[in-house]
Amino acid sequence: MIRDKNIEWQRKSRFISAQELAFTQTVPSGTDASGGVLTGLGAGAPDVAEVSTFGFGLPRVGAAGNTWAAIDLVTPREMDIEHEIGVRVHYMTLGTVATTDDITWIVLYDQVDVGEAVIAPATALDTAIAEHRQGVATALVTHRTGRGIIDANTFDKEAKRGMLTWSVEADAMDYSANEIALIGLEIDFMPNLTVRPGQKVGFLNRLLSGA
Repeated sequence: MIRDKNIEWQRKSRFISAQELAFTQTVPSGTDASGGVLTGLGAGAPDVAEVSTFGFGLPRVGAAGNTWAAIDLVTPREMDIEHEIGVRVHYMTLGTVATTDDITWIVLYDQVDVGEAVIAPATALDTAIAEHRQGVATALVTHRTGRGIIDANTFDKEAKRGMLTWSVEADAMDYSANEIALIGLEIDFMPNLTVRPGQKVGFLNRLLSGA
């Protein structure tokens, strides 16, 4: 049989965009929903605002410590747990910032098996994402950080039936409030799309008992 190891797969990138992060609408007392503001559910309740005149919005970084979180049901079903997993953050400048401005992003994760209680993501990457420097003093420039790493064989096979949870935190930074916005989280991995020795066809759709 042809298996993943016989195919020269490219590493696959999975993007968790800003639209997949958890938000709620806050409505001031005495007003209707049209007067509400979208805010994140994580620390600091960072808001969502239009980031240009083009008609789209992103969650803005109001201060160091702002966090966002997401549930990921896609990555675990496609990732090969025997290979490392890469993690990067994409973000955008909103104002005319200094070329020396920089930020450190912290990404945490958790494996949640079927039947397991969900807890706050608290596991650090084995290789953290390095501090990222602005480099240009231009508004609306997009940035992609260096690559953090989750080591190979970190997850067990039951991860592929369950889900991952992710937390993204804007840590120490030189930017002022609302000068940058989070675009999303990029996860790269080797795909596991063929049946492995000892697995049955339909492994991911079977109950834990194998039925």
